[in-house]
Amino acid sequence: MSDCEVFNKVILTDYLEVNRQELKRWLRNAEDSTLDWTPFLKHTCKLEGRKPSAWTEKAARLRSVVSDVLYVDVHIPQPLDPGTLPLAGADCLVSCFCLEASSPDLAAFNRALGHMKVLLRSGGHLLLI
Repeated sequence: MSDCEVFNKVILTDYLEVNRQELKRWLRNAEDSTLDWTPFLKHTCKLEGRKPSAWTEKAARLRSVVSDVLYVDVHIPQPLDPGTLPLAGADCLVSCFCLEASSPDLAAFNRALGHMKVLLRSGGHLLLI
């Protein structure tokens, strides 16, 4: 089961405006989107025991639960604008090679982890991929 089937609200974040715009194009299913998540979605369906053809339903579900695409900077103490998340924090944060790629050294990586911690609710989950 993927995140979009567990959570009813998903917020995507990225540091770069160009990446946020591309995510928004994919979410709108725009013709000019350069993101092709088809192989990922098909593989996820396979792992879940579904037919690879179920990827279109998975893509539609993901698009339906994404509520926003926002700027984030994990290298500042408040990575997201205040009020972006519920006061208690997020249930789950997922980072796909973002912290590792944006941190020049171990100390910066550790600080970024601490900054992300303030975004999580008590008992929330941080998934690093």
